[in-house]
Amino acid sequence: MQQVAGMLIQILVVGALITFISDSNTFINMHRNILADIIYGTEYLQGLDTKEINNIWRKVSKVMFNDKFGAIHDQVLSNIVDTYMPQDQISYYKDYKTNIKMEWSPENGNFIIEDRVDIFNLIADREEKFDFIQKHSFHVGNITEGDDSNQYSIHWSITINGIQYNESEIDGTTNPYFTKRLDNGHCVIEFKKELQGSCQYEVIKKQTKRYNIKEDGYIGFKAKYLTDSLNLSLTLPSGLKPCMIERGTKNKFIEIDEASLWIYQYNGLILPEQGYIIILEKQDKS
Repeated sequence: MQQVAGMLIQILVVGALITFISDSNTFINMHRNILADIIYGTEYLQGLDTKEINNIWRKVSKVMFNDKFGAIHDQVLSNIVDTYMPQDQISYYKDYKTNIKMEWSPENGNFIIEDRVDIFNLIADREEKFDFIQKHSFHVGNITEGDDSNQYSIHWSITINGIQYNESEIDGTTNPYFTKRLDNGHCVIEFKKELQGSCQYEVIKKQTKRYNIKEDGYIGFKAKYLTDSLNLSLTLPSGLKPCMIERGTKNKFIEIDEASLWIYQYNGLILPEQGYIIILEKQDKS
């Protein structure tokens, strides 16, 4: 009888222990799920600053990358954060469209007159103030400041949400948002303006440039920010033929050739430093 009682006591103790462990696991799992909902919930994350969010993202990504990339997972994560994550207000460019028309200059058979229009939506991550900067340079040889006899030229106008900014004001003075300078045989033009009050800006950039095709025999695009889809229309004069080279993009551009018009389309995401180069091959006249 004592043995039976002892066995019953053991059964009750073990049963109680199993019940406690089961209830504890249920309790832990339940609260783990609640904690996960809180920690990874939108409301909680929105209340954190960028550094705290990056720390959470790094820890989660480290678990993901550790098994896949082993000893180099830290490098992989650092490259993603430093290269592809926005470091300022601008998140990405959307629906980037470029239209380029070229014709030979009547005064010089090696010079091209290029009219270019870029249209895109700039997506910002918040409405606070930030600097919007556009920059371009091209080869101009050994000219000096104030030399009006050279055949090189470039002119810009930029429209942001319907407001146009011209390189030169009506009275002939230089617009303070634009700067133009010579630097080691190159002409550098830059536009810089503070933007604020919106998370989306429609940008239209118009450029007219006159340059030597033998010195600058290519056109290109290198993304400064993530770019969601891109479309390029290129019209060339007789004697020029384009050669498209993808610049590190995951997919190839869709190419449509219609006589003197070439259309290039990229459907997908273009990462910073990616884009295209188009070499302009001058054909011998027969």
